[in-house]
Amino acid sequence: MMENERASLCAKNVLLKTGVHLHAVECGDEDGTPVVFLHGYGDSSYSFAPLFAQSLPSCRLIAPDLRGHGASDKPEGDYSIARFAEDIVDFLDSEGLEKAVIAGHSMGSFVAQRLAADYPDRVAALVLIGSAASAADSEVLKDLAKQVDLLEDPVDVNFVRDFQTPSVPLPESFISGLIYQSLEIPAFVWKRCLANLLETDHQALLSRIECPTAVFWGRNDGIFGQDQQDKLMDGLPFAAFKAFDGGHAFHWETPEALSQDLIGFIAKIDPRDRALPYRTPKILSNS
Repeated sequence: MMENERASLCAKNVLLKTGVHLHAVECGDEDGTPVVFLHGYGDSSYSFAPLFAQSLPSCRLIAPDLRGHGASDKPEGDYSIARFAEDIVDFLDSEGLEKAVIAGHSMGSFVAQRLAADYPDRVAALVLIGSAASAADSEVLKDLAKQVDLLEDPVDVNFVRDFQTPSVPLPESFISGLIYQSLEIPAFVWKRCLANLLETDHQALLSRIECPTAVFWGRNDGIFGQDQQDKLMDGLPFAAFKAFDGGHAFHWETPEALSQDLIGFIAKIDPRDRALPYRTPKILSNS
């Protein structure tokens, strides 16, 4: 983000019931529909900077750093998907939010799934970005684990640079920000988060997710392929799908297109209904 765009963000530290502080950023209409964004493994709220720079009218955009990431506390202990979901429930309580649209990318999408299944009254709708039904069978993540298991503090900047460098050119200032944020993560968090992610299989859990759900996927996603999207759509009772140009982090590559589909999806949500009035393979045309 440019400096003037970054200035529009409000940063805060939120104290959870567990005593853990989560750092968060917020922008948009404070009276609008709350949309809480959950970042991926090794990322932080900063990873949504390109998306937050877009215009999403009538939305209150909020992105916390999950525990262990960014500027949030990094305690010893549990870094499971279930623990992250419980943190977000506490975060919603602290923010006075009875319900919100929950949008998660990659690891954050599994947290979002768990949140919608275990705490259905807190999730108005679900947006899954670069997601899957299971992370347990991802060969890319298994290969990554071999590198992560060797990490020590301070984490090697070359590992982080390789991890965060996308396959398509993006502004160097943004990539530098991603690298800086990832270097804030201690080695034990890298290890515990990935180990827990590789044990995550939500195929049996998906049928419990009854809120309106948007599944957004990049056609060149090298971590979760088309077969995983098919499993995800088969398991979700009320979901709509759209494929975008780009890879696993296509919200960095095409934030303008994603923001328009987010607006369209949120506009369809009727707070009186528990599900979309249709079951369809896409929200909008993939053309």
